[in-house]
Parts: sequence; C-alpha cells; structure tokens
Amino acid sequence: MGRPPYTHADAAGGGDVAEHERIRPAQDGRGAAIASRADDPAARRTPGALRAALAGRRSRVAAVLALGVFAALAVEATWPFAIRPATTLTAPIGYDVSGSVAKFAAIVREGTTPFSSGTLHSIAAPGGVPLTPGLDAASVLSSAPLWLGSATIGAIPTHGLFTLLGLILTATAAFLFVRWLTGSVGAGLVAGIAAGFFAHIRLIAVAAQTYTHLWAYILVLWAFTALIRRPDRRRALLAGLSVLPAVFWTPYFTLHVLVEALACGLVALAVLAHTRGWGVALGRVALTAVPVVAGLVAYVGIGVANGFADVPTRESSDLYTQSAHPLMYLLPGHSAWAWGEGPYEALVDAVPRAVGTNSYLGLSVLALAGVACAWLARGAVRSARRPRPARRPPSRAAAAGLLAAATAAAALVWSLPPTIGLAGVDVPMPSMITTEAAPALRAGQRFVMLAMVALAVLAGVGAARLLRRIPPRAVPAVAAAIAAVVAVDVAAVPVEGTTRVAPSPALTALAGAPDGLAIHYQGLTYGGLAVGRVARPCVLQIQHGHPLVNGCNFSDDPALIGRLLGLDDVGSCETLRSLQGMGVRYVILDAGLQPARCRPGPRLAPLARDEDFAVARLAAAGASPDGGSPAGGI
Repeated sequence: MGRPPYTHADAAGGGDVAEHERIRPAQDGRGAAIASRADDPAARRTPGALRAALAGRRSRVAAVLALGVFAALAVEATWPFAIRPATTLTAPIGYDVSGSVAKFAAIVREGTTPFSSGTLHSIAAPGGVPLTPGLDAASVLSSAPLWLGSATIGAIPTHGLFTLLGLILTATAAFLFVRWLTGSVGAGLVAGIAAGFFAHIRLIAVAAQTYTHLWAYILVLWAFTALIRRPDRRRALLAGLSVLPAVFWTPYFTLHVLVEALACGLVALAVLAHTRGWGVALGRVALTAVPVVAGLVAYVGIGVANGFADVPTRESSDLYTQSAHPLMYLLPGHSAWAWGEGPYEALVDAVPRAVGTNSYLGLSVLALAGVACAWLARGAVRSARRPRPARRPPSRAAAAGLLAAATAAAALVWSLPPTIGLAGVDVPMPSMITTEAAPALRAGQRFVMLAMVALAVLAGVGAARLLRRIPPRAVPAVAAAIAAVVAVDVAAVPVEGTTRVAPSPALTALAGAPDGLAIHYQGLTYGGLAVGRVARPCVLQIQHGHPLVNGCNFSDDPALIGRLLGLDDVGSCETLRSLQGMGVRYVILDAGLQPARCRPGPRLAPLARDEDFAVARLAAAGASPDGGSPAGGI
C-alpha cells in the first residue's frame, strides 16, 4: 500500500510527524512493555538512546552557533555600535534615521509624548513643527519602544539598538520557523541568513530602522501553517491575531501584511476545503478575519480621529517611478558586495528607475526556492489524485511552503506598476488598489521585503530537501557551504553606513549658556538649511539642548522652507539682521564657515570653538552680548 502524499518522510529533515503515523503502543498490546522500558534507567543507556541524546545535544549546539552567526552579522552591519552605542548613529547622518532620532529626542526634551497633539517648539523655532499623533498611534508597536528607549537610554542608542535587534530577530525567527518545519538546523541557517541579511534590508537599515523587523511577516506564515495542520477555532483566531503586529508597526508593513494575509487566507481556504471540506474551510478562514477586521477598524479610527492629518501627499507619478520591475529581482543592484557594478549598470540601462536601488533576491535563494516548489508541485499532484477519505493534512514543511509561495507571488505582482501596457492595452495590476486606497504608500519596490521573507522560507525548505540526500556526516559542512553561498550572493554594503556623533566641546559649552534661540549653519559637505542633510543639526542639538531655527526634515511647509532659504547665507549682513529680528541668540557654524562682518550692524562674539564647530553669540552693533563692554567679533 502506497504512503499518503504528505508524510513524515516528506517533511524535509524529519521535523514533522503526520497524525496517521504516530505510534500508538496500546493498540497492539505492547504499550505497558514500552512504558516499562522508558522508565528503566538502564534502557535509556542503550546505544540507540545514547546516539539520540548525542544527536539532540549536537543539534542544540548547532542552533546556538547559528544564532551566534546572526548576531555577528548584525554587529558587523551596525559596527561600531556594539562598542560605542552612545555615539554611533547606525545610518548616514542627516537623513530619515536622523530625523527620527531628533524627533524622539525633542519629544523627551519637551516632556510630551508621540501620541499627543500639539507642537514641538524646539525645532523650526519659534513657530515649531506639529507632532504626528495619528501616525505614531497607528505605528504604536514601533513608536512606543522608540519613545520609551529615548527617554531612558537616549535617542541615538535606542535607534541603533532597534536596528540591531531587528536584524537579529528577523534572522532568528526565520531560523526557528524553518527548523520547526524541517527539523534541520542547516536549513534554518540558510533561511535566517537570506531573510535577515539580504541586500535590500542591509540598505534600508540605514534609511529606516523600523524596516529591519521583518519577523512580523514570519509570524503570519507560522500561524497559518499551524491552522492548516490542525484547523480548530483557537488556531484560526491566532492566525488572525498574528497579522496585527505588522498592522500597527509602520504603514508599509500594514499594506504588506494585508497582502500576505490575503494570500495565506486563500491558501488555507483551498487546502482545508481539499482535506476537510468547504464547511470547515469557510468557517475557519472567516474566523481568521475577525481579529484582522477589528484591527483595521481601530486603525482607520485613529486616522479619522486625527482627520488623516499625518498622511503625506505624494505625486501620482511616484506609483510608477517607485514600482518594481522583474529584472530588479534578478540582477544585483546598487552596492552589491560580490557582483561588482557590471550587473547594476546593465540593470539601470534596462530599467532606469532602478537607479540607486537593490531589490536583488539572489540566484541562490531562487534556486533553492525552486527545489521546494518542485517538491510541493509533486506532492500537490499526488494529493489531488486521492479520494477525499484518504486525504491527509499536509506536513508542516508542505503547508508553510504553499503559504510562502503564494505570499511571494502576491508580493512580486503587487510590486509592479498600477497598470502594465500589453498589446496597446493598459492592464490594471493589484497595486491599482493601493493607488485608490492609500496613494501615500507609493513605493511598490518595498514589497521586496515581504517577497524575500517568503522566499527565504522556501529556500530553507529547499535546502532541507537537498540536505536529506547527503550522508549525515557531511550535512554540517554542506549546510555551511550553502549558507555561505547565499550570504555572499545577497550581500550588500551601503556606500555610507554608520556615523560617529562625537561629543563636541563647543556644543557642550553652549549647553551651559543661558537659554536662547540658536541656528546651525552647515558646511558644503552637508548642505544648507533647507536642502541636503537637513536633519543633522537636530541630531547635534541633543548635545546643547537649545531650540533651533532649523526645521530639519520635519515639515515640507512652503512657508517654513521659504523662510529657511531666506536665512541660508550666513555671509550676508542682511541675514544677521534677520536673525537678530527673530530673536536668535546663538549661531553655530561648521568649521570653515565665515560669517559676515557688519560695520555697523549685528556682530558675532565668540563663545566656544573646537575642530568641528564654532559657537558665537549674536549681538547688536557696539554691544556686548553679556551686557559688558564690546568684544571682538568671530
């Protein structure tokens, strides 16, 4: 008699035992004898028992080593944060991560919360910039830890730790999930490296710390796998609840996880209908929707309560210029470590919108995922040929593989432009839904994060299928080799990585000066008040604490930008007069900048200087800034 289509033998690595294969000693009258031997210490010292214990110990050691590999890769990606957390910004200074650091530092400094309405007065002073309570409440699972961490250990170390933990947790979640599916530590290692350290995540880590936490996508695959294996009501509710962490993490995660939940729901519906009938299938999948719908009602309610004031406006053309193209997934992009610039240049020639991006999925990952898909296809064909009474639930690896394949396909299709021209006809794509419902989420290229997580799981299953054909003694070496190939294939090194924000004696001296409004002029390397790395002064503001005229990157209000552009020339006496009229008391200059010398007119009196900055007090002509006799200008 042939075995069922999905069995223990089919679960790659032997990590899953189907219900119909479990040993039931009582059925043949040998249960008491087996139980007696299990309680006998001598029996546990038999060669077979010793070999099993040794294998279990080796597996645990291998798992610890795998987690050590993930930690080492994360530390390398954020170096030197591990040894200098207080002064290492895990991103190039002046961009989005700097803006987040500055925002939470200002929230703590002003004694408010990210969920409060109102204004931050210490940035873009004297008018300030509005808080974004709607956005932060909708992203509460990421904004709350960033706020609390900034209040306890500081904004810079909190953001660095957030990035570091995101990389480690994503890789670890993929490892644990695939090991649970297959029983193979080597396959888990492959999946962890692919999910936690692929090219896009390495590059996006220096642009947005929240995007390193892709473990939220793995929760959904795990919960739906458990539901397919044993479709009871509790698992159906847990599958629905597993969607919510990503929903309340960040807006792009909300979009991605809803697409993932749709794909997983359809797979669960089809598999359960095949194995249990349509009644059970419809009932369980409908139950998964209950927590999701409740979460979305709360999510939309937050926006309604805030009047959707925090939703940014985007150009409709962004939905096309920031969409993906199939070649972007197949050719290494910007900053690929092992491939050089040749493939990237060819990619940009073919797809101009790929400039500056890296959505490469890895040929090694795709090949391993192909192995898994071929195995899934064979199993599906065998299962379809069986009558309903003989149909069994798929193994863990098969269930997760089907879910991951559907998720990857959905993510890749959703990443394409809203319409694609075929034979002179504009064919609408799924992203048209995004265009209508949430045009602010215009970057279809970011679907690579969801696609790669799903493909990493498939690659782990595929690796397990290959490893089970290898002699046991050779498995560790072969698994390590596969993992190394994947790591090299998908590696990317950002052109600009971490930044050391060194303590400045001049800014420290300013911190001890009387309260007053300040403005920070940057050197040509960093740009001006309204263009370039405009968030850098607000990161450095942490060291002196005075309110800044600089708006950083908190607002695109034309009035604010116009005002800053009008103040951008510190070499102009008219600028110094305008600053004096605004009540500016302190001027911070990057090294090498020369301010105007106005006679008569306002003047800058030196306060402190170091190799990076000069700090001066702005005073009226002929007056000492501290009320004493006149002093020399800066």
